[in-house]
Amino acid sequence: MNVSSNRRAMSAADGKILWVGLLILSMAATLLLWNPADSAGAFPSRLPCGSETAEASPTTGFSPIPPIIENEGEPVETHTYFCGPIPVYSGSNRIDYQPVNLPDRPSEDGWITRMKPNMMAAKPGVSVVDGIEDLYTPPSDKVMFHHGVWLNLGQTDLTGSGPERIYATGEEKTEMRLPEGFGYRYQRSKAWILNHMIHNLVPQSFAMYITWEVDFIPDTSPLAAGIKPVRTVWMDVQNGCYYPVFDVEKGDGGSDGKFSYPDDASNPDPYCNPGGNYGQRQKWRVPQSGSIVSSVGHVHSGGLWTDLNLIRDGASTYQGPTCEAQAGRLRAAEANLSRAEARLDRMKAKKRPTKARAATALRKSVVQAGKQRQRALAALTRAEASFEACDSEVPRISTDEASGDPKVLLLRSNAKYFDRIPGPKKSGPVSWDMGMYGSTEDYRVKVEQGDWLETTTTYETKVGSWYESMGIHISYIAFGEDGVDPFLNRVDHKKELNHGPLPENENHGGKPVEGAPDPTKMPNGLSPSGELLIGGYTFGGGDFMSIPGAAGRPLVVAKGDSLTFRLAAGDVAKEMWHSLTSCKAPCNRSTGIAYPLPDGEPVFDSGQLGPREENTGAVGRNFWSTPTDLKPGTYPFYCRIHPLMRGAIRVVPNS
Repeated sequence: MNVSSNRRAMSAADGKILWVGLLILSMAATLLLWNPADSAGAFPSRLPCGSETAEASPTTGFSPIPPIIENEGEPVETHTYFCGPIPVYSGSNRIDYQPVNLPDRPSEDGWITRMKPNMMAAKPGVSVVDGIEDLYTPPSDKVMFHHGVWLNLGQTDLTGSGPERIYATGEEKTEMRLPEGFGYRYQRSKAWILNHMIHNLVPQSFAMYITWEVDFIPDTSPLAAGIKPVRTVWMDVQNGCYYPVFDVEKGDGGSDGKFSYPDDASNPDPYCNPGGNYGQRQKWRVPQSGSIVSSVGHVHSGGLWTDLNLIRDGASTYQGPTCEAQAGRLRAAEANLSRAEARLDRMKAKKRPTKARAATALRKSVVQAGKQRQRALAALTRAEASFEACDSEVPRISTDEASGDPKVLLLRSNAKYFDRIPGPKKSGPVSWDMGMYGSTEDYRVKVEQGDWLETTTTYETKVGSWYESMGIHISYIAFGEDGVDPFLNRVDHKKELNHGPLPENENHGGKPVEGAPDPTKMPNGLSPSGELLIGGYTFGGGDFMSIPGAAGRPLVVAKGDSLTFRLAAGDVAKEMWHSLTSCKAPCNRSTGIAYPLPDGEPVFDSGQLGPREENTGAVGRNFWSTPTDLKPGTYPFYCRIHPLMRGAIRVVPNS
């Protein structure tokens, strides 16, 4: 594959936390040393959530919004909080940390049982924001809530070494839901911080408000006395990494078109410690027995699922049904139906006889074959029901390759994609328009002290490449509580979808654009001798969708040579990062959350060009050169951070 060897495509997402940086920020929050002055020329430091002045923001012109508290005084209250206004400049893709001060979190001690995230912007034409009625949720193809992580600075994370990661959301906006009778302990004396990344895909700037709706049980509520506390169990295939991401390239993995991380990775630790020991980043040892009461996964585009497994030394031997008899009857029913359908097809394919008696006999044979097929289909339905009834009770037990101990699946959190690119077939797992399957209200899984929890994630590799991917599985554990032993009873089969399609994700793109050129049919463009500067939403040449004339035709390079692209100083100053990512020709349809795709042949990608800093998620360089082994032809590419940018290069023979 033609992938730049020094690519370190880093991205910020749920859990991308530099613990030392967070501790520094927590001290800053304590001392209230937050200065709204613009020290970088374009990106001022953010005011802490909840401590904004009542006056309009000096950078957005808008005012903060006070929290909305519904059902106040009831056993369960609903609070809606607003962190903002946050200036999100044209094309930005920036990580920020903001202390969450009062009043943007509960003012009294109690229990959190649900958190629902969202991101809203001031409505067009609104000059004064007084409340939520002045806000709207913008479409994700323009500005997107890449991630938000809420952290409790007063408590140490169970699976890490920094502040406790309470809850996180990504592009899919998964809600935190705890079953009745359980709650996350909230104390107003313990400071919170919000790590967020808002991704602006277009030239327009926004004044944004991160919102979170919370179901809250105050200590004064009669329900508080019976609440059982939970702690967050944050499982990540790259847990502890500054940037817990990995790349999945088209064609990776097995012939089934699936890539599981870290099992299928040649170097499973490329970003944290290149060339070093992998260790057990995706595993965590349970310090105290208890019950997992809630669990859900997180993936990026292209992700199919995350698995949460439990490994136990000397686990009890499963003594329940094996379903071998039911499986045998199911196989026999499938074979019988196949034979019946083949016989019916043969009868129908026979030429109709001219003689009446023979024709009548053939019709009877067709009818009999049809009835035989119906009986076989009914038998198969019964066999399937019998097998499924048995199978629902059988745990998914295997053997851990590293330890040799029994391993059982606790939950497979599948991603359900709602997107569809115009055409006869569903486009597949290609966008942020997804919901994750999580545990049900009655999910109770017993874990014992000394058990290992493990998470893995699986991505598809037939449609495209998936850069800066993640595999996170967030669970909540109630220590000291009992549950179902997963080695004796199956626990992974009961799941529910966290939410359905979201209206902000309706524009999937991929529609024909009137007058859009096909770069493969365009004349040759420029043959640059020096570097091309990326800036102003152009690649500096070859921008076939946005620039007329020769500068908008495919850039020409001789076979064996390469072209070098560099970020313009203006974009670096504005923290606008770009990538050059191969896409399938002609790559000229409308931009949406599912188009274009990183589905080019051959595969190439520059990573997010830009300095590698705490708040950039970039690769640590401002330049990239095209592969030198491309065969003669035209190769479209686009920017993963700003998909409206399209370019093309044309490789020609040396002669």
